[in-house]
Amino acid sequence: WLLLTRCTTIVVFALLGKRWALGYIGIDFAVYFVYKILRDDFLYWANLGGLGIEITSSFLQRMVVKVVGDFTCIVLFRHPFEMGGLYWSMSVVLTLVSLPIAITIYENVDGEPINVVRALTYILLPATISSLLIFFFNIKSSYIRSFFTRETGKEMTVRCYRQATTDEVKAGFTFIISKHYRTEIEEEIKAWLASRWSTWKEEQPKFFDELFRASVPLAYIPIEWREKEEMERRSKSNSKSKSNSKSNVSKISPASGHSP
Repeated sequence: WLLLTRCTTIVVFALLGKRWALGYIGIDFAVYFVYKILRDDFLYWANLGGLGIEITSSFLQRMVVKVVGDFTCIVLFRHPFEMGGLYWSMSVVLTLVSLPIAITIYENVDGEPINVVRALTYILLPATISSLLIFFFNIKSSYIRSFFTRETGKEMTVRCYRQATTDEVKAGFTFIISKHYRTEIEEEIKAWLASRWSTWKEEQPKFFDELFRASVPLAYIPIEWREKEEMERRSKSNSKSKSNSKSNVSKISPASGHSP
């Protein structure tokens, strides 16, 4: 129902001209991005490297999630790492309100009523609202708050880190997310690693594997272990480089002196 409502709204604006349709879509995106920026929640959670890459990927990821969420009403997108609970609900309301507004604007600009679309509105809006009410009445009451929470991805990261009761849980998400999500707890993470690194080196828990150690920035590693860890990383990096070089050499044809 939400898909039909959103599409009908765009079609009504498109009947007035391409600029109207693009203007509606543009304003919708602008509201979303301004909301994310003002909430300091624009950067996406994925840890992809430098700031430039993260800004570009965040813009694309946010756009994809916004489009898919608006047209499909996927409830998983209420997650703080995605649209967030409050904006997800706002998006549903804006979609429902946009259709009557679009019809009113069309009739005022064009001067002629569009009775077919107005009649369709009397079906789409009640059906969508009824579906949402049925959904909310059938989910666990503890889930309802998640549809209206203002918690951002950063705030959720901090909360989950501080509420984690085991090293394995903390290690499972701390360094796979963007570093911009953990700035508030940076010193806490360093203190945690400083108190546990020696124990992990001795006991070698399952999570303390090569992948985890490589994901930890050198600046976070305790000073007494930092130099050794850096040397190990350089050694592994050199080994991989030599292995790749040998692999490339083996591909060269000895008869012709060039790749086949």
